[in-house]
Order: sequence, then structure tokens, then C-alpha cells
Amino acid sequence: MPDNLQQAAISSTLNAAEEFGANPELLVATPGRNCNPWFTVPEGFYALVTSNGAEINDPATGSCVWGPGYHFGMPWKKVSHLVRKGYLVFDTPCKGCKSLDNVTIQIDIACVFRIMGNADKNEDPNLVRKFVHEVSPRGLQQQLTDAIDEACRMLARSMKHREVYGLRNLTVRGSTVEYVVDDGGHFETDEVGVEMASTDQSSTLLVGEHDAGDETQASRAVFKGEGATARMIKLLNRQFQPQGVQITDVMITDVQLPTEIVQQMTNKTLVISSNAQEIMTQQFEMQDLNFSEDLKLMTQSFEEDRLKEKQDGEQKRNEVAVNLKSMKAQEDKKLRLMVEENQVLLQSIDAEADLEVTMLVQERNRITSELAAQSKAKAAAIQAEADLYCVEKLSEAKLEVERNDAKAMEITADAEGTIAPLLKEYNIHETNLRKLKVFSSLSSNDHMLITPSDNKDVQTMLLCDEILSSRASTGSVTRAEMLSELMLMKAGGQVAMNTSSGATVLATR
Repeated sequence: MPDNLQQAAISSTLNAAEEFGANPELLVATPGRNCNPWFTVPEGFYALVTSNGAEINDPATGSCVWGPGYHFGMPWKKVSHLVRKGYLVFDTPCKGCKSLDNVTIQIDIACVFRIMGNADKNEDPNLVRKFVHEVSPRGLQQQLTDAIDEACRMLARSMKHREVYGLRNLTVRGSTVEYVVDDGGHFETDEVGVEMASTDQSSTLLVGEHDAGDETQASRAVFKGEGATARMIKLLNRQFQPQGVQITDVMITDVQLPTEIVQQMTNKTLVISSNAQEIMTQQFEMQDLNFSEDLKLMTQSFEEDRLKEKQDGEQKRNEVAVNLKSMKAQEDKKLRLMVEENQVLLQSIDAEADLEVTMLVQERNRITSELAAQSKAKAAAIQAEADLYCVEKLSEAKLEVERNDAKAMEITADAEGTIAPLLKEYNIHETNLRKLKVFSSLSSNDHMLITPSDNKDVQTMLLCDEILSSRASTGSVTRAEMLSELMLMKAGGQVAMNTSSGATVLATR
């Protein structure tokens, strides 16, 4: 439980629920603002909005507390404070409290409070603004601590140390106790018709024997402790509600006495418990002995009853066995008669079934023959119609094909007549290009020989001369050279050639 109320800055109102959930001590938050032309107020919080630092009211309700949801406004219009709307538990210990008999005790108190200003509960929203600017979480913590500490000390001063444990009890049967807080803030009690719990032998055995006045003192302590928290709530609300804080509950979680007093009370309780244990152990042993004797008697009685029942059972079993044999013989006789009757019935049923099957087979064959004849006739008619339909469609298709072929030939003839001159020019151009490619290939061939005459003998002689002249450079006779000489000798013609010296050479066959 939180014992330190805080006010802190958060990045944005969008993660307010996460920030408040992660920090249960956070009561008031101052969120940041982005540059969007809107801002949001989360559900479950009181929101105060400022414009250029001045607080403004919600235009929809006219209240200083803005409702949850989206609100439009420039960046200088933002949520200045977010206040937790839900309940918060504040835990504070009150140490060094003096009881009526001057014993120092410690009382741990947890109070549940909330910030007022909820319009749904007919509360003034201005209480939220008053709490934020005039009280603040730190101031509320200090005031709560001081007020609870003062109330605890007054409560402890009105009771003895043996009665303070009664503060932890909330309900007691058979009591009517009235608590009054006087003008000075002191607790006064008025006991009316206190009914003491009746004690019997069984309760004495369970808790042991103790002083006659202890039970009376314990009951009175419980009665005095009952309702103390409610009166404390009334006293605290008288102080804090004008400041916008409502105390809804006060719980006294623990009361601690000095160690020496606690040890004395513990020792006394242990002695009482030890005596109770001895009495209960003795009673247990006596009860165990009685149970053992009763068990033996019951076992003997049960054994006698068991033998008697066993004899009666054997007699009944024999009678049942005799009756069973007689009934079995009768049933066997009935079974044989039923089997014979069933066999006769089955034979008659088989004969009738065979006759019915024969008739059904004949009827089936007749119907099958009729259906087959009808099916064949229908099939022949359908086949004839199908053949006629196929012939008609094939004739129509052939006619359509001939028409389309004629149109195609006409279109093709028209196209050829249109592009014939163009194709002629295109073919001449292609021929010239191919000639140029041939001449280019010949010009790049080093072994190409051009003759000045179209005479075959002259061409042969020049070719042979070229081959023979290549032998002078290599110095060896090749197969091509020998073939050139033979070709020259075989030519048989006479060719006149002018040499470089001006002489004319005649080559004869």
C-alpha cells in the first residue's frame, strides 16, 4: 500500500492510465503537450485545462473539470493537471501511542480516500481545483499523517493495553455500543446491555480453564473496539471534506504491544493451552478404550449374524437349484418344439420365395426385352436424325469453306497485283546487295587471280604460272604445282605471252 503521495510529470495524456497503474503512489500528474490541434482527456481522471497558462472551463458543461474524450485546441491549450478519480489506500503507522495505563503501543492504520469533485455524485467540481492548488499531494499526506496520528493517540488513550487488540475486530455478537466524539475530539463509549457469551463444558475443554474475569475483559475490549473506525472516519471527514478529500474507510490493520507484555500474555495463553491439552488427551484415551470395547462386542455380534445368514443362504440356494433344474427341463422341451416348428415354417417360406423369384425373373426378362426393343428403335431414329444433321452441317460447312477460299484467292490476287512492282524493285535491290557482298569477299581474298581475257587457255596458263611462281619462294615442289604443270601440258593450245624482256613465249601442247 502507498505511504508516499506524489505529483509527477508524464509525457502525454495518452499513457496516463499506464503511468498511474505503474505508480500507485501517483495522485496528480502534469502531462506534456504535442503540436497537434487537439488533445485528449482519459477516462477515470479529473482534468484541468489551461490556455496560455490560465485555467479555462469546459465550454460543453461550464465546469472547470473537463470531460473525457477528444477536444480541439491550439498547442497553447493543454491539460495542465490530471487528478486520480478512483479510490486510493494510504498506509501510515502511529508509533509511541500511550494507553490508558501508560503502555506504549503501535497502531498500523490504512485509510481509503478519494478526491471529491465528481458531478455525477452532485459534488462541486471546484473542489478539484482547490485540492490541486491549495492542498497538493504532499500537503494531503502531511495532513493525513497528522490527523490519523492524533486520532490514534486519542483512541489509544481511551483504552487499556489489554483492550487494544479489540480494535482489530469489526463485528461482535450481542452488544450495543455507542461511540461519541466530544468537542475536544476524545472518544467516549457507552455500553448498553452487554450480553456475555454463555460457557458450557465443551467450550471449557477446548480453551482450558482461565480467570473468570478474563472472558469479561475480552468481551468488553471487543465491544469498545467495535465502531472505532467509523467514528474515526467521521472525525477525519469533518476536517478533510471542505478541502475536497473524502475518507471512505479506515482499517486498523495491526496493533503491536511491547515485547515483554506480549511475552507475558503468550505465556499465560500457553499455560491455559497446556492444561486444555492434558484434559483432552485424558478424555481421548478414555474414549479410545470405550470404542475398543464397543468394537469387540460389535465384531462378535456381526460374526454370529454372519454365520446365521450363511446357513439360511445355503438352504435357500439348494431350494433355488432344484427349482432351476425343473424349469430348465421344461424350457428345453419348449425349445425343441419351437425349433421343429421353425424348420417347417422355413421350408414353406423357402418354397414360396423360390416361386416368387421365378415369377419375378420371368417378368424381368419380359420387361427387359420390351425395353431393349424400344431402346433400339429410339437409338435407330436418333442415329438417323444425327446422320441427317451431320450431313446438313457438313454441307453447310463445305459451302462456307468454298466461299471463304474464293474470297481469300480474290484478296490474295488483288494484293499480289498491288505489290508486284514493289516486289520487283525489292528483288533487284536484294540482288545488287548480294553482288556487292560477293565483290567485297573477292577483294579481301589474297589468292584471287584476275585475267584480262575470257579465253580458257589464257586463264589456265595464268593460274599455272601463279602456282609455279609460288614454288620459287618455297623451294619445294608441292602437289598443286605438279598438277599445274600437267594441266599446262594437257591444254594442247598455243598461247603467246610477252615477257618482261620483250620476247614472246609460245606455249604449245
